Amino acid sequence: VAGIASPVPKRQAEAAARLPAALQDVDRADLFKCIMRLRRALAGKSPDTDADVLALHAACVAVATWPSGIAALNPAEGLSHLAWSAVVTLYNNLPSSSAMVTKTKKHSRPAAGTAAVERRECDETNDAKPSLIGIRPAYELARLSPETLLLARSRGHLESHERLRGGRLVPVFDPGDVKQFAEAFSARVAPETVGYGFGLGRRAIQEIFECGHITASGISLFDEDVWFTTWDITDFEARIRKKRRSKLENPVSLREALMVVNGRPKPWGAITGALLQEDLPSLPFAIERPGRKLFDAIMVEKNAIRSISGMTSPPPRAPLESLRVTQREAREILNANIKCKALDSLDSAGKNPITYSLADVQNLAQKGVTVLEIATVIGQLPPTTFQLIKNKKIDLVADGLWDRAQVCIRIPGFHV
Repeated sequence: VAGIASPVPKRQAEAAARLPAALQDVDRADLFKCIMRLRRALAGKSPDTDADVLALHAACVAVATWPSGIAALNPAEGLSHLAWSAVVTLYNNLPSSSAMVTKTKKHSRPAAGTAAVERRECDETNDAKPSLIGIRPAYELARLSPETLLLARSRGHLESHERLRGGRLVPVFDPGDVKQFAEAFSARVAPETVGYGFGLGRRAIQEIFECGHITASGISLFDEDVWFTTWDITDFEARIRKKRRSKLENPVSLREALMVVNGRPKPWGAITGALLQEDLPSLPFAIERPGRKLFDAIMVEKNAIRSISGMTSPPPRAPLESLRVTQREAREILNANIKCKALDSLDSAGKNPITYSLADVQNLAQKGVTVLEIATVIGQLPPTTFQLIKNKKIDLVADGLWDRAQVCIRIPGFHV
């Protein structure tokens, strides 16, 4: 760490030479950031000195033995799966960090270390660089709140400069660093925005990220937060499109195939993994619906429906009762379209977006089935299916939702 952070080129070169070949050209600021993030993830909140030193050593060994070193690490007790996934993604993508910085104009900074210490000592003698500015001009320049800048500074996104003023040390900032940070901070993309662009919900994108299929290199000030850059989004879509086939033998839309997954969220992580599988995807697909969002345009072979039905999502990070889904995500679980009013029977919260308890939505989906799902499974048009439901005198469990148990018994061909 000392070699990476050293301002002396010779020491920097010596430290780089001890790294794996794939990491020797990586920006030292990115290496330092990865080591510190690993250290925090291993040590946990408020570690004692011994635990902190051991965590720092383990983080250094993991980087020195990239890419296999992280397999031997265990995150601190209490660290969420999402937070650990973000650290693992940062570690796995170290070799491409320089390219990502170039393509996304991502904020970069010199590694903290001896150079920062020397600047601080200089500041304390009131001989600081005249270019450094105080917190007020810094947040006016960035057009961000002072709390955001101070948090970014504490998380290592901005260098820690200090100046002695009135007998106490106060934070000061490099205007160039502040501008770069503000640009990168403003350019980051939220999961719900990424999901909307692909025809997915926020939960789907988070699951795809947790499964390691999309990188999230946007600036995050909290461990639980995941933010994306334009490069992350473009790279993900390019990898998906690269795996597509020009033609399928018996295609159905992915959305139609997903009707076999009921009573639970769609397993978007597993599906995306199957689409992206190396060599030949285990879920062959084509993109045959121009003008639609990516996942709405994907077609799969009809005989792949059985394998889709067996796919599952990772275990939830929190108790099911505490998790919520948006209206769009709830309709997806119910296999319902926008005209279905079944969600009116559930308690909701919020306005933009409206959310529901995931447990309530799953319970409702397990009890009832929509005309759309029945029609898709039995291979009939919705109007014909609706008349069939009426003829079989199947009970409603909610507006637009019919008793699933009765449908399974009374409608031939429905065995979901």
